[in-house]
Amino acid sequence: MEEKKGKKISISVILLILAIIALVVMGMFIYKLEIQAEVDDLNNTVSDLQRKIDKISETLSTNNSNSIQENTTNSSTEISNSAVKENNYDDIVLDGYYTFPATDIGWDFTKDGRVAFVGSVSSIQGTYKTTGKNSVEAHYTKKTVWEDEPGKITVSDIDNYETIIVEDDGSVFRINENGQREKLQRYGDAREESFE
Repeated sequence: MEEKKGKKISISVILLILAIIALVVMGMFIYKLEIQAEVDDLNNTVSDLQRKIDKISETLSTNNSNSIQENTTNSSTEISNSAVKENNYDDIVLDGYYTFPATDIGWDFTKDGRVAFVGSVSSIQGTYKTTGKNSVEAHYTKKTVWEDEPGKITVSDIDNYETIIVEDDGSVFRINENGQREKLQRYGDAREESFE
């Protein structure tokens, strides 16, 4: 009898092992199906998001294209307007020789936009342009120094700026290095020799 019992156990064990294997295989199959379903779901989500991104990109591309056309139109309008007039202010035209009261140094301004600051041993020359309702910017690009030796002159390139204020009543002021206004008086006509 014991032999039959041993065979029954061994057949039971074999059946149990086969059942466990069947359960493991079924579990793996079910797990694989669930994973596949999740992968399919994620792929669908990715596809939906990609369609939305494409739609947004297309909308942005269309808007950028319209914006570029609008900017190009605005730029060409601005360029043509700036060719006519660089700013919204009336151009300030200075013409004459302006000095500090009781000094021999001064500024020569011409109608064609040239400016020269003439001191006792040097001069600087450049151009001026209107930068605001009552302001002019002088841009100096050339400096001439008369040396102590007779006939010796040194000329150099510079890049200096200065602000000149012209009030509505015609008063002219220079803004000094400290930001203070210094009144200039018109002494006479611009001197052409200041620009040589």
